[in-house]
Amino acid sequence: MNPDGWEWEFEDGQRTPPGSVESMTEPELSTFLVEQGTGVLSLAGDDAYAVPMSFGYRDGTLYFQFGSGEDSRKLELVDRSGRATLTTYLVVSTEEWASAVVSGPIERVPEEGHEAALAAIEANATFPTLGVTGTDSGEVVYELFALEATERSGRKGAGYSPSSE
Repeated sequence: MNPDGWEWEFEDGQRTPPGSVESMTEPELSTFLVEQGTGVLSLAGDDAYAVPMSFGYRDGTLYFQFGSGEDSRKLELVDRSGRATLTTYLVVSTEEWASAVVSGPIERVPEEGHEAALAAIEANATFPTLGVTGTDSGEVVYELFALEATERSGRKGAGYSPSSE
C-alpha cells in the first residue's frame, strides 16, 4: 500500500496504477504549457545538466529569461549543442495529473523578437528570474532565449482537465 492508499492493478503482468493514462490533445497540451509556467530545462554536454526554470509559452515556442554569470554552464551547453528539453508536470492526485515534454532547438532571441518574448514571459511565466544565481563577481547578465517546440508530447490521468481549455 502506498501513502495515498491505493493499490496497484496488474494488466498482462505489468504493474500499473489505477485509472487510465491518455495522451493530451494538441489544444490540451498548449493550454497546459501556458498554465504551468515552470519546469526543468535539460541540456546535454559531457554530462547531463538540468535546471528549474520559469518560462512563457506562445505559438509553439517556449521563452526563457536566463540570468547568468561569466562562467555559466547553462550558456556553455546552449551554445555547444543548441538543443534543449523542458519537462513540466502537475500532480493533484493519482487520477488528476498531467505532464509534458518539449524538445527542440534553443537560441538567443534576436532584438526584434524581444517584445514577443517578454510578452509571453509576462503572461504566463511563474517567476521570470527563477534559476538566477549570483557569481563570484556578483554580476548577472540577463538574456532572452527561445526553444522552438519541434517535438512535444503530453500525458494525463483520467481526472485531469486544463482549467482554461
